[in-house]
Amino acid sequence: MKHIAKHSLAVLLAATALTSCYREPKLKVTDKGPEMTCEISKTAFMGENLPYKITLKDGVALSTAQLHLYFDGTEVSKEVIRTKENGTYEGTLKIPYYADISDGTAELTVTSQNIEFGLTEEKRTLEVSRPVFEYLTLVAADGKEYKMTKSGDYEYSCMAEFPKELNARIKSAPFGSTGETLTFGFDGKSITVGGEKNIPFTYGYAGEYTVTFDTKTLAGSPFVTLSVNGETPAAMEKAEEIPAGSYGVNIPVRQGETLTIMGFDLSDWTIDPDYLETIDIQKGQFKFLPVSGQYRIVLQTSNKFIRINPMKAGALTGKDYFPVLGDDFSGGLWAIGDETIGKPEGSGAGWAPEVGGLCCAPIKDKVFQLTLVAGHGLGTKAGSNFKFFFQRTWGGELKGPSYSDVKLPAELGMTADGNIGVVSELKEGDRYRFTVDFSSAKKTSNNSAEGVKLVGVKL
Repeated sequence: MKHIAKHSLAVLLAATALTSCYREPKLKVTDKGPEMTCEISKTAFMGENLPYKITLKDGVALSTAQLHLYFDGTEVSKEVIRTKENGTYEGTLKIPYYADISDGTAELTVTSQNIEFGLTEEKRTLEVSRPVFEYLTLVAADGKEYKMTKSGDYEYSCMAEFPKELNARIKSAPFGSTGETLTFGFDGKSITVGGEKNIPFTYGYAGEYTVTFDTKTLAGSPFVTLSVNGETPAAMEKAEEIPAGSYGVNIPVRQGETLTIMGFDLSDWTIDPDYLETIDIQKGQFKFLPVSGQYRIVLQTSNKFIRINPMKAGALTGKDYFPVLGDDFSGGLWAIGDETIGKPEGSGAGWAPEVGGLCCAPIKDKVFQLTLVAGHGLGTKAGSNFKFFFQRTWGGELKGPSYSDVKLPAELGMTADGNIGVVSELKEGDRYRFTVDFSSAKKTSNNSAEGVKLVGVKL
């Protein structure tokens, strides 16, 4: 036992000796930072690469210098410089270019640090303003350039012969002390500074039109868009099988809502009075007249006409969207006639439902409306005629016995087969409105109906 005790004591004394020889490294820390002189302008432009010059001197090895820029307390830009030795360090600080930001005062913090954590900090204010460019340059995808001149505080525009789809970027004139430029592109959703894609300007048709850009809001035009009360519905679906050169959507709309169509000069377009009431043609704003539901809206550039029809229930997309008049008289009622019948002009295809079929507007429950213009969708000569069908093809239809009450102007008449036609010559430009009321009607076994009321009036 004594031998073991002596051995343990020896080990303990040896360990103590080793411990006493170990020294914990001492971290050198100083509260004195480098001597720092910062040369940087007190004013800057949004989008500018602002030059700076920082001169540092210290008896301790240097570490870093940093610049931090704040807009309303939020850091928007920073620059970090590795500083190994005394001297002057030069570079630039990016001043961001944001939409809808007014001119104002930003906070700039400049700090320098040595390897012993000594820190020097300088805070200063920076007056930041949005540049007003002398001009902009529209650069098309094919390289052709167009000068955009100033038309408002931050608004620029140019008019020229453009294709229907104009893919382009916008380049600013030189600005600031360094004479640099900005390029505006597309990020997939909106126009941004430095956007990698071309901006997809679109117009209703190729020809002379105006391209605009606002350097404050970053909004440009034209773009073919359709919205409801200023908002693009989440359920909007691009319509399929649209004629070449036209635009279309399948969209839910409520009766009385405001439709806004952008990207066209609609002043010389034909507006269908059965579906739309013009609010402001210059702003492309219209009141939607039919009952609430899912509708197909096609902007036909070939004849400058907005064609609208309700969609078959559940048919949000696809080819099978044309509505059929149901047993409850909801859905679609179609007018089919000779070559003079159509919108905005006669179809030119006599009694071809798939070519000239017109979908009547459901203005109330079980009530449909059709307006035709003499000489422009309704023949002026005696014999021009049409009738109503339950679908956009042959089949169910309204014949003479289907009607319990028919009221028509003297110059129009109805045959026993239900054809509504011109019996005495019409004056070109006169408008006729037909209202078909199924409120008291019922379907019959012979794929027709009875108890239908028809009122035709000269407007």
